[in-house]
Amino acid sequence: LRQGGNAMDAAVTMAAMLSVLRPHMNSVGCDAFLLYYDANTQQVSALNASGRAGSLATPDFIAEAGNERMPFSGALSITVPGTVSAWDEALKRFGSMSLADALQPAIDVAEHGFMVTSTLAEDMASGAPRLNDAGRSIYMKGDQAYKHGDVLFSKDLAKSLRMIAEQGASTLYGGELGNTIAQYLSQQ
Repeated sequence: LRQGGNAMDAAVTMAAMLSVLRPHMNSVGCDAFLLYYDANTQQVSALNASGRAGSLATPDFIAEAGNERMPFSGALSITVPGTVSAWDEALKRFGSMSLADALQPAIDVAEHGFMVTSTLAEDMASGAPRLNDAGRSIYMKGDQAYKHGDVLFSKDLAKSLRMIAEQGASTLYGGELGNTIAQYLSQQ
């Protein structure tokens, strides 16, 4: 807003910042839903960016992996994330800033670190037993979850957000970032 952006620019910037500060609640790997009211036209617009199952996640594929039902967690439970496409579309339709400009504050905080709040520390401690190796390497110091007051750097998230800023949302959907994630998931 201080840079001349409108409410949608601020909302996308805030959502990106939450992906850094509260990554388990809102992230580039989540879904997004938006209701937008335009005071000039008195029109309400809705945006549903909920992800669909991946192209390989057929019932036969899930069964062949030894599951009678869709798994609740793990690589097979993941859907195509809608957040990044929602941010991009929301800015194109209702914003005044570029996706790169809206993401820059979150990139800066992820790269330079932030102090872990007491709430985030509690959430990380309670979620630590469910983390895979990649999650432990980000959200734990050795065998302990980050504590209140620790500084957490999210360099990989900063790199991903920078890729989105530079290459656009398409990097996650069939581009370099999406292919990297798909390759990682195929090995799980």
